[in-house]
Amino acid sequence: MKISNKLNTTDFVELQKIMMENYAPGKVMTFLLKYLVNFLYGLVVMLGLYFILQKFANMDNLVIPAVVGLLAFVLLVYFYPKIYNGRLNRAIEKFYTKSELNIERDLDLNDEGFTSTDKNGEKQFSWSSFDRIVRSAGNYFLRLKGNSEGFIIKADHLSSQEVAQLETYLNKTGVVPEDRNHAK
Repeated sequence: MKISNKLNTTDFVELQKIMMENYAPGKVMTFLLKYLVNFLYGLVVMLGLYFILQKFANMDNLVIPAVVGLLAFVLLVYFYPKIYNGRLNRAIEKFYTKSELNIERDLDLNDEGFTSTDKNGEKQFSWSSFDRIVRSAGNYFLRLKGNSEGFIIKADHLSSQEVAQLETYLNKTGVVPEDRNHAK
């Protein structure tokens, strides 16, 4: 089966988001980001509220700003994973949208794997080389085993018979495809 893919920036942004979903920085960096940085944010909230109360309400009370600052710190630590992933996704989008990526790639799929041919040459992959498949917006994103690299197979322009044949090939990986019904 032969497929002609025209990949663009949006495809690569989605691939990077999928590749980075399970990324976690080292323990020291996680501690610094989760506790130290959020403590500083809580301190800024506390000092800002103290200044506002002192300047505009003529209250010289440190208890209320301290409680609000502590509450801000606790909320930031509690929601850290969601905040971190949101920032990571925005950074990926910002980085990749700076450059306009357009790549044309021809794929030749068979029972053993597939061959990808583009302007940089030819690469061969076996189906057993992949450990994750994500189906999103009609496209398939494959992650190589033990690697932070991935591959995109655009299937949004294929007929239903061609998609069924492609999924038959993808089943040879032994990996159950994850399904995302939305485009990001």
